[in-house]
Amino acid sequence: KVIGASDQYLPVGGSGLSRWNHLFLGILGNPHMTRPDVILTPGTHPGQCYPMKGDHVRISVQLAVPVQIYAVSIDHVPKALALDISSAPRNFAVYCINPRGTEAFLNGTFRVDDVNSVSTFLVDRPESRPVCSEVRLDILSNHGNPKYTCLYRFRVHPKPTVEWAKLAAGL
Repeated sequence: KVIGASDQYLPVGGSGLSRWNHLFLGILGNPHMTRPDVILTPGTHPGQCYPMKGDHVRISVQLAVPVQIYAVSIDHVPKALALDISSAPRNFAVYCINPRGTEAFLNGTFRVDDVNSVSTFLVDRPESRPVCSEVRLDILSNHGNPKYTCLYRFRVHPKPTVEWAKLAAGL
């Protein structure tokens, strides 16, 4: 589940709503506001993303069980359907937080040069892959949109640990 995220981007003015309407709808639960958990579900239709204010944003995810991460994927709307790819993540870093709360940097930064539906990146430090219970994605830049960054889906690809095997076996 998502346990932390940068502020959501709400286009005041362009949507026809005033700041007060956004505040009021935010308190009551605006059906047009996207929850950060959308990044954990399949789907890359235009607009089916979590838009965050700015071009340097972050989002943290609590994993179901502690795992060693071998790869990460970022999904975006297919280029053929996208009206604009400037809000797509470009440069990003991934951090592992172990069950004791210690943070570890995974494999430097990654770069999405060609916005495809799915971009997958290997974490290539097999000798020192820590066990992660949380993952933080720091998007360092997007493809040129200073107002917001749109994240459609974020996935980690793990090597299951003993805890995962016990959970899968129902122990």
